Amino acid sequence: QSKTEPYFQGPKWYVSYDAGTGSKEGSPEDPMRDIQDGIDAASEGDTVFVLPGTYERNDDLNLEFKNHNDDSPKPVVLMSRGGPDSTIIDCGGDETAFDISHGTDTTLQIIGFNIINGWGQGPSYGAAINIKGYNVGGQSPNSQAVFQNCIIEDNDGHGPTVYIEGGMGIFRDCVIRNNRREYDEMNNAIPGGAFRVTSQYFGAGSGDLNVGVLVLDRSKVLSNFLDNTDTGSMGV
Repeated sequence: QSKTEPYFQGPKWYVSYDAGTGSKEGSPEDPMRDIQDGIDAASEGDTVFVLPGTYERNDDLNLEFKNHNDDSPKPVVLMSRGGPDSTIIDCGGDETAFDISHGTDTTLQIIGFNIINGWGQGPSYGAAINIKGYNVGGQSPNSQAVFQNCIIEDNDGHGPTVYIEGGMGIFRDCVIRNNRREYDEMNNAIPGGAFRVTSQYFGAGSGDLNVGVLVLDRSKVLSNFLDNTDTGSMGV
């Protein structure tokens, strides 16, 4: 009897940067190659294990946690097997790592990654991480995520390293260090090099307001800096 692809059904999925030439079904013996493929194959509540390596392909960046048929949230556990010393998401100096903007709750957990070389496209874009609420179907849920045991470093650009707009980011046992925010001449305010947190208002008459929330739990924020801090306000 022929098997329907993908015939491996989880609920633990595996990703390896140097996955071979097999079907890449996501099993321990035949892992997928790209992180987004693992997220897409998983169901809500599943775990995606990422094996040690440097992940820098297109489907390892701008990672989204949603069901593609209706854009509904897909909270999963995304966990490295080797921790941040050996599992790196390298944004290549022109992309971001995570786009969390589809209404996930705190059952979305991202554990054990080193996130480097992200680029903030503007003041409302995080170089490494974006967490934003959204308006869909007349409702305005916020988006939430927990980052644990992650190192977020050496990111750059015209926005902060982590941008939270109408969402909640919880950072537990993380290190956010050595990130730079460049001054953008189009703006007279300078968000912080590490974080910018703001609320999200969906317009007159809607009455919908998502409050931005940042929680730092046993985390370190150090040696983040700004260039050209000669005008406006500053953050962290």
